[in-house]
Amino acid sequence: MIKNVSLVNKIGGYRISTKVYLPDCAFDKVVIVCHGFASHKKRPAVTVVAEKLMSSGICAVTFDFPCHGSSKASPEALCVESCIEDILCLIRYVKTKYKIQDISLFGISFGGYVALNFALRYPQLISRVFLRAPAINMEKVLIQKLIGVSKEKYQHDGYVRIGYKNRLLIPYDFYKDVCCHNLYQNSQQIDLPIFIVHGKVDDTADIEDTYLFVKEHVPHAKILEIEDMNHVISVEQIEMVADRLINFLREAK
Repeated sequence: MIKNVSLVNKIGGYRISTKVYLPDCAFDKVVIVCHGFASHKKRPAVTVVAEKLMSSGICAVTFDFPCHGSSKASPEALCVESCIEDILCLIRYVKTKYKIQDISLFGISFGGYVALNFALRYPQLISRVFLRAPAINMEKVLIQKLIGVSKEKYQHDGYVRIGYKNRLLIPYDFYKDVCCHNLYQNSQQIDLPIFIVHGKVDDTADIEDTYLFVKEHVPHAKILEIEDMNHVISVEQIEMVADRLINFLREAK
């Protein structure tokens, strides 16, 4: 069963459009799925994984980050702290509603970047992290791959529009906020089980950035390097990622 839920990010002052994929059987694990930048919870990269989790007896929670998908948040709400607060709201909901303590994060691209920032801040609230093509160097990804204009023009105009029909407005303040949440500059290590699937030919999130971060912050993390996987992947590859995620969850103690 798929249940629509509307939660409130009280700090940002907006509603979090959420879907809960409930298995038919009793479950003891929940995965919060964090989508990529300029994406949303209804994309196959999210729904295929969520449906596979549900059919495997694992609850999946999907949602839209501020200004993405069904979110009605203002552009000013698009910041890392709001995204982290979204996840906190979802965790509170899961623990209160379903009495589940075993909660994992699955992050795709930008969602992986947010998931790692969350894990550094609140490691005690989650059990493990699974990432697919994490945009660990989000500052570089934003400027070199996403905005489509020079950094100077971005700063001069104060914003840029991207995504479907240029509907996603990204204030320059968001770029400055990303710079303030540089994962490489955080001196902490993440003492959680982490599994990363990353394509060797990823043209958006450089796999070398992932290896650099892992070496410094999560040397115990497992990285599965896929030879022919790019950043945007096929349904078959999404299903493979979902299978790896399910195995990762089942192997957990």
